[in-house]
Amino acid sequence: MLVDGISSRQLERPDLMAFLVGCPKVINMTVIHPAEVWETGLGLTGITIIAESAITVHIQGHEVHADIFSCKTFDTNKATDFARESLFLMALRVQRIDRGWE
Repeated sequence: MLVDGISSRQLERPDLMAFLVGCPKVINMTVIHPAEVWETGLGLTGITIIAESAITVHIQGHEVHADIFSCKTFDTNKATDFARESLFLMALRVQRIDRGWE
């Protein structure tokens, strides 16, 4: 699942950490490496490694690009709602990508 959005405010490290820590709980995934956030010179980049894949976010100014990937099915509506609320997204586009052979 890809989420591209515009935040209503400038996001900071604590905002991104809250999303990366909370998202696995919301979609019922298993964290195997805790959230990390880096300042890139262009903005912020963060990642949480989950047993089922990874959650990554890139923030530049008010633009937010989040990738929530999993080989396990999850509730994309819950993930979308959580991203909208925790990243203060006033506009967003979601792309769902089906994984697997069936």
